[in-house]
Amino acid sequence: MFNYSVPLAQEEIALIEQSPSIVVEQQKGKEKKFDVILVKELSRLARNGALSYDLREVFEKQNIHLVCLDNSINTLEKNDLNYGLFAWLYEAESINNSRRNKQTKRIKAQQGLYVGSYPPYGYKSEKGKLLIRDDETPEIVRRIFKEYLEGKEWIRLRKIYLMSIFQLLLK
Repeated sequence: MFNYSVPLAQEEIALIEQSPSIVVEQQKGKEKKFDVILVKELSRLARNGALSYDLREVFEKQNIHLVCLDNSINTLEKNDLNYGLFAWLYEAESINNSRRNKQTKRIKAQQGLYVGSYPPYGYKSEKGKLLIRDDETPEIVRRIFKEYLEGKEWIRLRKIYLMSIFQLLLK
């Protein structure tokens, strides 16, 4: 995430790239910490219609300009007539991407493939299949479950095994 301010001809510009912390930026906007916000495209600022309108309201009240580097919005040049259209398009695109990602994960899961980003502790992922690791981590998992089933409290087990797990991860 890029998020930096640079002085430019008596104005300050906030450059926000990728997924900004909207709450922080919205608060900075309310405090008039910058004059211009540069984003790659409106979707990098907000993919939710209500949020994008809330941000626009803050910008207008504080006289903060919005410039999208794809030339879709530039309030410095009074080019913001399509703000609502772009906000709606990016929200729809976000919803469609989410739906496609979920569908892809569901299909892979139905095919027996692992769809998570990191395999659970004690497992490895090879060609989409979860396999038990060839090290001491599966034995740690087995001991934790065994002791839990024997009645040990989860909080105590966590304390006992946390250090051994971290030591293995650092190897």
